[in-house]
Amino acid sequence: MKNINKQINEAKNLYNQEKYGEAEELFMTLWKQSNKTSQMLLGYLGLSLRKNNKPDIFLDICRELEHSKELINKKFVADTLCWCIYDAHIKTYDIHNLEGFNVFLKRAEYIVQFTSQLESGIFYHNPYVLTIMKVVKAYRDKASTNWEDVIFWLSKLNQHELPNEGFKVEGNGKTRELASPKEFFYQYITKALEKKERFEECISFCIEALENIEKFHYRNKLWFGARLYYCKCMISDDIKRDLEKYKKIAYRQNYWYMYHKMAQICLRNNKIKDSLFYACKAIIAKFEYEKMVNLFFDIAQMWEANSENDKAGLFYHASAYYRERQGWYLPEELRFAIEIYDIDLNEKPNISKMKVVARQYVSEIKDINKVIGRVHNILSNGKVGFISPFNKKENVYFRFADVDNSKGLKKGDKVKFEIIFQDDGRTRAINIVKER
Repeated sequence: MKNINKQINEAKNLYNQEKYGEAEELFMTLWKQSNKTSQMLLGYLGLSLRKNNKPDIFLDICRELEHSKELINKKFVADTLCWCIYDAHIKTYDIHNLEGFNVFLKRAEYIVQFTSQLESGIFYHNPYVLTIMKVVKAYRDKASTNWEDVIFWLSKLNQHELPNEGFKVEGNGKTRELASPKEFFYQYITKALEKKERFEECISFCIEALENIEKFHYRNKLWFGARLYYCKCMISDDIKRDLEKYKKIAYRQNYWYMYHKMAQICLRNNKIKDSLFYACKAIIAKFEYEKMVNLFFDIAQMWEANSENDKAGLFYHASAYYRERQGWYLPEELRFAIEIYDIDLNEKPNISKMKVVARQYVSEIKDINKVIGRVHNILSNGKVGFISPFNKKENVYFRFADVDNSKGLKKGDKVKFEIIFQDDGRTRAINIVKER
């Protein structure tokens, strides 16, 4: 017995010295010679195999011990087993493997059942938090996200015990920092609650995020603020006041999906004309075909409500085409529109015409942010310049990429445009149209 204890201590020393190959070899020999009842010996064997990138071998050993549930369920062994399941099947799970999703989920459920969330400083001592984060990512990347399931999994976490420190990853000779687990939690719980129209809960979590996250990544501070105002608008008793707050963010950032949300807010408050206006502004801001399928559908329905069926068919076509292209489910209303408008899903939508329709509608609606001015100068590279607004002292920077039909634009030309604020606080002209 003394000799065995001495060998076990020797193997543990090899492990602590990071000599994992030698430790594994000795622990394996000792395990095979043992009566296979030692929690410590089995746990260290698993840790050694894991360090040598052999988690599957430990999983096979544990399968052979299925009759010894008491041993497998002991904390040291269970934690090691869960780490090996995480390494072999959770961390490496391919989100495109739809057939394997249910098996992946069962393995994740096993990990969550036999581990628990640890304090923020030692959360990485078991795979509980990392497993839940991976499950949420897997749901997020599915063609049709089940946001109720996302909420269910995130509810297993105590956000106050999640770390504020971001993960650091190496790539292309550079180190970059990813969002912290705490930021990840708030990012997805607020998104899921918004998607499920649980607006009051979403507002509460947004406020909590802005108060509790020490460092934001990927402009998440902006997104939490925008989501907060959006949800307030959706349950507002003073829509004009709250919409104006959200509008300031949307106009400053000029992101298409913020305009889309403004359209949804207006539609919820029976402001059909305003809703169509902001939806069309979304089309003009930036065209990301695959991401805009819901926007296309919303616009099509509004054109249809205005009895402009040619325009409705144009946008129904785009919504259906890009949904099918990505293998996404076609809702019943969309399948009905395909039949009514005789849409050929093998034919690519007329993107140029969609942009023209959107621009025309926006130009027809009075917009308080429209400004008139003249081109003050064009820089020598011919790609940027400055406009002198008639009602402002300072010139406004513009890019030719933001000019509608920039061919022939020259110094002194009269133009109509909108002004946005960039991240550095400077103004910029967008949606520029040459006036006749």
